[in-house]
Amino acid sequence: MKKIYYTFCGFVVLLIGLSSCDLETGPSNAMTPEEVGSSIINIRAANNGNYSKMLIQDFVRNINNMPEYQTDELSLSGVTTSPLFYSYSYNHLLNQANQQQIWDRLYHMISGNNLLLPVIDQTLSAEHAHIRGENLFLRAWSHFHLVNIFSRQYMLDGVNPSTELGISVVTQYSLTDLPKRNTLKETYDAIIKDLLEAADLMTMDKSCAYVSKEVAYALLSRVYLSTGNYTESIKYSDLVINSGRYELVTGQSFVDYQRVEPETNKENIFVIKFTLKDDLGYGSLGSQWNGDGGYGEVYVSTTHMKLLNKYPEDLRQKQVAVQFTADKKDTLRRNGFPKIFM
Repeated sequence: MKKIYYTFCGFVVLLIGLSSCDLETGPSNAMTPEEVGSSIINIRAANNGNYSKMLIQDFVRNINNMPEYQTDELSLSGVTTSPLFYSYSYNHLLNQANQQQIWDRLYHMISGNNLLLPVIDQTLSAEHAHIRGENLFLRAWSHFHLVNIFSRQYMLDGVNPSTELGISVVTQYSLTDLPKRNTLKETYDAIIKDLLEAADLMTMDKSCAYVSKEVAYALLSRVYLSTGNYTESIKYSDLVINSGRYELVTGQSFVDYQRVEPETNKENIFVIKFTLKDDLGYGSLGSQWNGDGGYGEVYVSTTHMKLLNKYPEDLRQKQVAVQFTADKKDTLRRNGFPKIFM
């Protein structure tokens, strides 16, 4: 008989275990989903485990690189063996590694949400309801990233959302299902449905490293914007702005906002928080932008710098580090690209 276990090793991971039909012997450090649902302590641990999936290199690098490397805001200073090169050069391959990694990781995250959601009784307490809302949000958030990367845009000329293929919307855990792709409209409708329910369930104030009602409002605004429903987009943006929880940072606080604890930044709505023990070293985002302890092969583009230099008071100029020659008379270059670290 096949059993599904949550395994507790620091954070929660998923383990598919096989047990004898004659002898039920579960792992000593694991629980079935039903056992997890029987205790709020276990539910909290499983919930943290679902968040921890965002700290994996295959996810956090690719979710940033795949969309950003197709813009004119950065320059890749040469050929690299990393598959990020294909995102940068628009030469996508059917077996491109980073595409497969982000597909796998996002659906892995969705699987974690789909395992936990059915065993949370939201009527037991406000915390039960809130954690259910968090996992509905995370499922919608993953589906939204998938449809942005692997489907055409909802408002693109020539796209009919009712017939255009989106991605496979997965709302139940299964080891055997091979779901077909939903239409673009079905995909966005499912994302909105999860987010609306999530917002209704969440009543607790949590730090920006976790999901709260305002986080769901912010993503709803972004999703409605993508579908051209500007009235709803403005409505949910206003709910975030008028919540009183956030404010724009200015001055030196803006310059330093990537270097301080995210919870101290009043502008942050939702972040993927890394601590020292989560450091990915050369696998981190920063390693690609900085040659001091990293690869340093990605630079701020000259196109982007021209925009910054157009306005001397733009504080973003203080967030870049131009690399100069020893005599400070010229900018260092690699393959003709100015070395400008972020």
